[in-house]
Amino acid sequence: MKKVLLVATAALLLVGCSSPFPGTTGADPSGSSRSDSAAPVAAVLLGETLKDAIPTITSVTQITEDNDPDDLIGRPAGYIDGALIVDTRATKCVEPGVACGATIEVWGDKQKASDRSINLITLMVEDPTLDEHHYILDGLLLRVSGELSPSAAAEYESIMVQER
Repeated sequence: MKKVLLVATAALLLVGCSSPFPGTTGADPSGSSRSDSAAPVAAVLLGETLKDAIPTITSVTQITEDNDPDDLIGRPAGYIDGALIVDTRATKCVEPGVACGATIEVWGDKQKASDRSINLITLMVEDPTLDEHHYILDGLLLRVSGELSPSAAAEYESIMVQER
């Protein structure tokens, strides 16, 4: 019960802290989710910065149509860039994805990143075996495996904020 309340509270905080106005550029007629706010930092570049700072990160891989664990990259309702991060502290890695350490999803604006996080938190409430930490900065959603401690996940966030 405490976990459900904690996750529900986190979802409400994310909604309360997000705004559809800062950093957004409006709808793109092509259906792509672009925004100037997230464009300057590619997901792999941020992932490599994390890898340089966190010794337990062993690899950073660009998410493509061929390896996207969520099958969302490049789709009209999907993210525009992404990276998979492998961290040796995440021992439940079966296939590429957040369970291997972390993922970075570039959504283009803060509202889209927040909406994605809320959708994932809803799934976590329904299935307690799913567990991950979320950090949103502009149009980036950093998802860190719940297998990593809160302080380890906060280290990812701190580096992400410094890089931006």
